[in-house]
Amino acid sequence: MDEPTKWNVIAACDILVMPSPYESLSMVLLEAWAVGKPVLVNGGCDVLVGQCRRPQGGFWYKNKDEFIVAVDMIQNSVSSQLG
Repeated sequence: MDEPTKWNVIAACDILVMPSPYESLSMVLLEAWAVGKPVLVNGGCDVLVGQCRRPQGGFWYKNKDEFIVAVDMIQNSVSSQLG
C-alpha cells in the first residue's frame, strides 16, 4: 500500500498487533509508536518483547488467554499510557 494509506490505517487502529515470532526489528511498531498507538506482540519473539519492554510501549502474549487479557487491558485501562 502507499505511504499515506499506511499512515491512515495505523492512525485509525486502536492496537497494532504483530503476531510474527520471527522479527529482528519491526518498523511498523516504531511507526505505530510515532502516532501514539499501543502494540501487542508475539511473546515468542524476544526482540519484539524487548522492543515493547524498554519504552513501555506495548504488551506481549504467548497464548490465546494472554492475548485476550492484553487486549482487554489495553482497551479498558492502559491505552493512553502505552504507545
